[in-house]
Amino acid sequence: MPYADPDSFVENLESRQEYDEASTLAAPLSFSNAYTYEEEERCDHLVLVVHGIGEMMRSVDIFGLALPPLSSIADCCGFMRKNHNALFKESSELKSLANILSSTCGRVDYIPVEWHEKFNRLSRKSKVKTRDASLHDITLNTIPSMRALANDTLLDVMYFMSPEYHDLLIDIVTEELNTVVSKAKKYGGDAFSGKVSIMAHSLGSIITWDILSHQLPHEHIQPSSESTSSGVQNLQEAQYPQLMFDVANTFMIGAPVPVFLLIRNQHRPMNPEYSLPVCSRVFNIFHPYDPVAYRIEPLINPRNRKVEPELIPDWRGGYRMQYQTKLFWKNLVNETYQRQQYLIDALEAGIRQIGLADPADEDDASTASEGSNSSNMIECGQLNGGRRIDYMLQESEVETANEYVFALGAHSAYWAAKDLTMFIAREIILSEIEYGFDCRLEEEEVEVDSAQNELISPLPAWQNV
Repeated sequence: MPYADPDSFVENLESRQEYDEASTLAAPLSFSNAYTYEEEERCDHLVLVVHGIGEMMRSVDIFGLALPPLSSIADCCGFMRKNHNALFKESSELKSLANILSSTCGRVDYIPVEWHEKFNRLSRKSKVKTRDASLHDITLNTIPSMRALANDTLLDVMYFMSPEYHDLLIDIVTEELNTVVSKAKKYGGDAFSGKVSIMAHSLGSIITWDILSHQLPHEHIQPSSESTSSGVQNLQEAQYPQLMFDVANTFMIGAPVPVFLLIRNQHRPMNPEYSLPVCSRVFNIFHPYDPVAYRIEPLINPRNRKVEPELIPDWRGGYRMQYQTKLFWKNLVNETYQRQQYLIDALEAGIRQIGLADPADEDDASTASEGSNSSNMIECGQLNGGRRIDYMLQESEVETANEYVFALGAHSAYWAAKDLTMFIAREIILSEIEYGFDCRLEEEEVEVDSAQNELISPLPAWQNV
């Protein structure tokens, strides 16, 4: 599975300025230039990156200090591309997984989906038309830089929770997602296979969840229609715009989605049988110190809180020192417990053989044994096809020194994390393998059905004598 230059989607534009303007104006990429796809440049998979509130903070000036600006969503996608390409060259695991696939598979590209500029522009227009009291009118004049930061970042979450702005955000993000995929298909032609994944950060993960949970199967919708779907959060049967493509994987990073699901339905936030209509692979990924991230698995079954989230290995393989020590002691305790349990079972078997055991005590002992074994079991439901949903990155040894200090930057520490890029690359390849396996099963079922139809077909007229 050869990966060509990961920056070709950007470098082949007419100029870097064109790309910056496209990102600023909420047009993720300009495919209008005559870009010629070579077979080795074939784009096999698009990862559409939906940003959160961090995109609004990159040009903030606090106290008049010349602070370095935060990376834009376009820069973050560049980090992911470079890490992806470097890891594929260095990782023997990715190469071995890719060898299972066809050699015609091409590269993976990360494309930004910028929505804040367009939302900010359209929301201001609606305020001008009505000329009611605006956020600017009620903002205090003191510490203007800090208040501008709060108005332009944290309150976007409040906007999303209001019906008017919620619908506007959903429409904008859905339109941008459809636009970038349609342009990739139009200008890529046969060089683009059409496979798409979504990577959503922070508030972007909530927007993405609401979009995906209200989709209808594509055979039931028309290309330009808007349909109603009843997802988990079912916001009063609102009309939701439809995506014109299926989603192979959804990677939610630093996601507060579980909090919103809990608020919307406190009694049963997540049905174990529920799955997103157009995406069967969902991953909730977070840094252990991220104050905005929450777990999904305990929403499916409260007992899942006793099971720790799945740990994402280091990109080189294995675990960091603090986790190796923790796993060593955990394995030692488990081994000791198993030996102890083996001795107890042997002793109880001997007592039963001489007829000294009470049947009621035997039932209690078996129940207790089953309870201890089930404490480590986890129910993941159908959201990720029965697989684990919550995945946790490993903090570095330096970060363990003071978790409160490093928590300040944990929410924006995902983009340059090679462990995360390695995990996404691995899951994309695995999804391709599963897709090919499912296609082969469908072909075999069709062949079996056709063979059965031939066996039970009516006799020719000359045999009906």
